[in-house]
Amino acid sequence: MVAYLLGFSAALCQRSRLTRGPQAAAGLHCCSSLYLEKKEKEKEKEKEEEEEEEEEEEEEEEEEEEEEEEEEEEEEEEEEEEEEEEEEEEEEEEEEEEEEEEEEEEEEEEEEEEEEEEVEEEEEEEEEERTKREIYAGTKKNFRGKLKSKDKLKRHNTT
Repeated sequence: MVAYLLGFSAALCQRSRLTRGPQAAAGLHCCSSLYLEKKEKEKEKEKEEEEEEEEEEEEEEEEEEEEEEEEEEEEEEEEEEEEEEEEEEEEEEEEEEEEEEEEEEEEEEEEEEEEEEEVEEEEEEEEEERTKREIYAGTKKNFRGKLKSKDKLKRHNTT
């Protein structure tokens, strides 16, 4: 490309010599060399810009990768937290079930104790009734016995 431009500038120089003379050709040659230098600088700038763009793209890609890694880590942490929460919920449910079982056992024990107390009360009432009957029966016998003895005494006294 540079050779082409040099050839182009040389052709312009010859043309200007023909039309304007040697001084114009020298000025045009200077302009063409400046033009070439300018083009080279522009190419260098373009290369630098391309390199900068590539570096920026690489940095952006690295940042995106880092963000993806961070997101993955966050997701993993969230999953771990969810698992821990599930485990805690399961433990709480187990504890609640155990408490319910204990309460049921306590209720059953209380019911059994109440039944035993009722049975004991019934037995005590039956015993009290028996003793009352026995006492009543005994007093009745004694009373009859006393009456008979009084009758005997009266009869005995009257005679």
